[in-house]
Amino acid sequence: MTNHLVSLPTLSMIRVAIIENDELIKRILVSSLDNDPRMSMVLAADDVDDFFLKAVNEKQPIDIALLDVKQQGMKGLIGVYRLKEAYPSISIIVNSFLDSKESIFNLLGAGAVGYITKEMNVEVIKNCIMSVSSGGSYMAPSIARKVIEYFQLPNKYLSEKLSQREMQIATAILQGLSYKLIADRFGLSINTVREHIKRVYKKLGINSKAELMNIYHKNYQY
Repeated sequence: MTNHLVSLPTLSMIRVAIIENDELIKRILVSSLDNDPRMSMVLAADDVDDFFLKAVNEKQPIDIALLDVKQQGMKGLIGVYRLKEAYPSISIIVNSFLDSKESIFNLLGAGAVGYITKEMNVEVIKNCIMSVSSGGSYMAPSIARKVIEYFQLPNKYLSEKLSQREMQIATAILQGLSYKLIADRFGLSINTVREHIKRVYKKLGINSKAELMNIYHKNYQY
């Protein structure tokens, strides 16, 4: 196994870890990112298990992990959960061939803040890292489109439980709109939006946006 380790980063650099199973892609990423003066490679690993073995030895802070997710189902999700549990402040960017709406939703819901696809070039990946490092998020255009489509599709379970206005409010919440933006969209006061949201949560027996997302996903009409 090739051990990709480099010199310690300065405080101003973005400390990056790469978890990538494809050796050629990994070497290209390590070389390109480590030659960028804004970034420093902390380590590169074949998979999440390999990452934790190397991370224990290095004991270096990590700002961003670029995570290869090739496996279907729970294995990729477990990797995201393990990284977030061990490094609560880490920002995870998924780098994947997987582009089904379900896979995207699950990985973002698990804590990833960026989602790119394998065909994207290194310069785009650098832009993604810079955006995430600045507190933003980044999704490849094709991924962003699928996320939007996901939340635009009707959900039979919710529509049976909620009035038309409540369904509109719930959809806006799922799309990530703030109370003010929801109020502006529907010509309502912020207090009225709050009352609608209280009714939505009460009808569904929930208390948070995260629970609303779980209900939507569980009852999503594929």
